[in-house]
Amino acid sequence: MLYPLPTALGSPGDWELLAQGAANYVLQRQGPDQDVGWLLRIPKIRQPPDLVSAFLETQIWAPFLQGLNSGNPADLDESYVRLVMGPLVDAKYLPVQHWVPVEPAFLVTLAQRPCLERLDVDVRRVMLMRDSRLLPADTSSGRDLRPRPTVSVEIKPKWGALPHAHTVPPQHRAAKLGTSRYQLHQHLKAATGAIEVPSEYDPLDLFSGEAGRVWTALQALGRSPQNNFLTAVDGKPGGLHSASLALLGPCRAVHDTPGAALLTVVRDVLVQEDALAQILDVQRLCSTDIHAVHAQYQALLDAASPEVREQGTLPPTPALEAALSLLRDYLTSCTARDCALLLALRRESSGGGPMRPQTAEAPGRVTLHSGGAVFYRLTVIDLDRKPVSKLARHLALDAEIMRVAGGIEPAADHDLE
Repeated sequence: MLYPLPTALGSPGDWELLAQGAANYVLQRQGPDQDVGWLLRIPKIRQPPDLVSAFLETQIWAPFLQGLNSGNPADLDESYVRLVMGPLVDAKYLPVQHWVPVEPAFLVTLAQRPCLERLDVDVRRVMLMRDSRLLPADTSSGRDLRPRPTVSVEIKPKWGALPHAHTVPPQHRAAKLGTSRYQLHQHLKAATGAIEVPSEYDPLDLFSGEAGRVWTALQALGRSPQNNFLTAVDGKPGGLHSASLALLGPCRAVHDTPGAALLTVVRDVLVQEDALAQILDVQRLCSTDIHAVHAQYQALLDAASPEVREQGTLPPTPALEAALSLLRDYLTSCTARDCALLLALRRESSGGGPMRPQTAEAPGRVTLHSGGAVFYRLTVIDLDRKPVSKLARHLALDAEIMRVAGGIEPAADHDLE
């Protein structure tokens, strides 16, 4: 059965910090079995955007989103996932989440912890999210999978496409049209000392849909995970080899990658499911180079004079409408470039049956060459809205990447978009 939705949040002492991002804290509950399976997301205190950025956000998203004037940024974020990303990514891959009311005293008590000092105590509802690292019982088969450990694999796939050639400045085409953005960024990190050796992982392989290239990408992630590849057993972080042992037991080594047996299962799931193809489609909503995108952003900034902001809307000219459309597609594409895949896996050794993709109601299934099967649930997470104010930072980072890209040989002959 699925983990039941908690009927109450309980005491603040029942919750501990699991992770945090730029905008939210994520807490997990400690307690009896009936209380696990759900995470609590609470927003951080956010600095209000400057007047021009706030105006442009409204112009970009007002036709599509609810909650722009609610005063709660979390309302807008939830609306973005539901109304923008929801139609683009199959519902079976989206996190299960529910708004729940919260008492001020609950938040005030949590915010007294040093690790939660930026928690927003003024919100009146918070988000309960099903813990995608755990796999509940297989309701489609009636078998209780809970006695076996759940192994989770989180992959940040990054940008799996190349920019449109005609939008790239001529001096950047040799680098940008022959090498993935991730690989270019790796060389910048190596040049600045952030990493010692660039990873061999290439998102163009992972998003290719070809089993051989997906396998190449996963091997590279296994050798150099950085923050793009994380494994855990029953929610507790661990290495690739230990996660493979927990899921599959001792296996004969495959190639030269520790934990390759687990990587084989991950490959079979990714090839069987459509999640990567759907993410790639969202990324390709805007394959325009950042220089061309920023030029349109600058045009909107120039048009957003104090008089125009006072009127509450930009002049409805074709050029400005095209700029707003491009910015909307670019920001949506950025969400897909920065999302993550979270794969929960549980071994089922008894019984037979075919491989099958997951549905909204039931986990998917892949068979093992050694016999038995692995049930899984694949979830696309981190689908947060990207603020338009970050465009200047995107352009500056691109300039830094291009500064060290001159000596990089193109990785392969890729199809130019």
